[in-house]
Amino acid sequence: LTNDPSSLQHLIGVGMLGLSNTALVFVLSVAMMAVLSPPLALMVLVPFPLIAVMINRVGKSVYARFRAVQDHYGVLTDRVQENLSGIRVVKAMVRERAEEEEFAALSGEYMRRSLSLTRAQAAVIPGIGLLAGLGLGSILYVGGRMVISGSLTLGTFVAFNAYLAMHVWPAVSLGWVLNLVQRAAASLERIREVEAEAAEETGGGGEPFRQGDIDVSHLTFAYPGAASCALSDVSLSIPAGKTIGLVGPTGSGKTTLVRLLLRLYDVPSGSIRVGETDLGRISRSSLRAEAAVVSQEPFLYSDTLAANISFGREDAGPEEIEEAAFLAGLKPDLETFPRGLETVVGERGVTLSGGQRQRAALARALVRRPRLLILDDPFSALDAETEEAILVRLREEVGRVRDCDWICVFDGGRIAARGTHEELLGRDGFYRDMARRQQIEENLGIRD
Repeated sequence: LTNDPSSLQHLIGVGMLGLSNTALVFVLSVAMMAVLSPPLALMVLVPFPLIAVMINRVGKSVYARFRAVQDHYGVLTDRVQENLSGIRVVKAMVRERAEEEEFAALSGEYMRRSLSLTRAQAAVIPGIGLLAGLGLGSILYVGGRMVISGSLTLGTFVAFNAYLAMHVWPAVSLGWVLNLVQRAAASLERIREVEAEAAEETGGGGEPFRQGDIDVSHLTFAYPGAASCALSDVSLSIPAGKTIGLVGPTGSGKTTLVRLLLRLYDVPSGSIRVGETDLGRISRSSLRAEAAVVSQEPFLYSDTLAANISFGREDAGPEEIEEAAFLAGLKPDLETFPRGLETVVGERGVTLSGGQRQRAALARALVRRPRLLILDDPFSALDAETEEAILVRLREEVGRVRDCDWICVFDGGRIAARGTHEELLGRDGFYRDMARRQQIEENLGIRD
């Protein structure tokens, strides 16, 4: 969408100025020609129905082709951004030549679409000029006959042609403005599509978040366009102040439940309650102000480490940022950074390791002191020793899964089992297999 606002800006700025000038000159010139010779003035307007038909047909072509150019430009820039962000992977896999060839192919397609757009745009002004020229020739012929017959004086005809010459430029300028309008219309549609996807009520509507038990009752949910449900008849209760562990294989529904708790998607009415309030009635801004989530793949901005940690709480002081970094296990790493917390981490945290990015995201969540803390496998890139050290510091706030007050095992979008760590170890199933595998990895010093 980088170029789309520019298209709108061009139309609103230069385009509107040109359109107003064109309209003013056109109206005044036609009015003066009507005063001098009404029959010839009517002839001036004869080509305009044909011009309108041509504008409609060519305009649709310009719109479609510009939309195709912008869509492909987005694909091209996304590919460049991915390669720059993942340059280490590209080099490690010796993919430089292949990526260069793919970029060349994408660039070639972009050039082909751009040339197609240019050809469509190039037809507008000459087409309007041709129709206007035919009208001008007809007027010269008819007007000349009128002068010869004596029904029109030569001086009046000369004055009429002077206004007619003023009238030609607005007709040609109309084609230029048409190109701007169609380009801006295509850009506006793309912007509206993005706004429609991101639109949600985050303002003052809804009730404020109040801490209380979270009750999930017979929750069934499917992502838009999905053929199957991500969650099916899920029911559980999370008492306030307690720690609940959600475990299960990939795609079992854990992350989906987290997204619904944060209202990243609309929740079926009555399926989730916080205290006595339906989650759907709580304003998103109020809910998210009191909640924090740390995902397996955190996002960091190209800014300092301190700015990333305080991103969700701009009034956080240096001491609070340092405390959050300590709790997240970042203190040993800060000593190796050239400027400590003021070190710039690069785009998406490219200068940090996977574990450092996860710990920075954890510190960002902790500095907010949320009432609801959600950890979506945030220690996947850490070794067992580092993970244990972090959890020791957080023991009063959160423990690892086996220390949770209660554990739910998800499988296929349903809760397959629930209970304490000891209870689940006594049953056959995913949880006991997972616990045994992790125990072997810890004994051998192995980490996935």
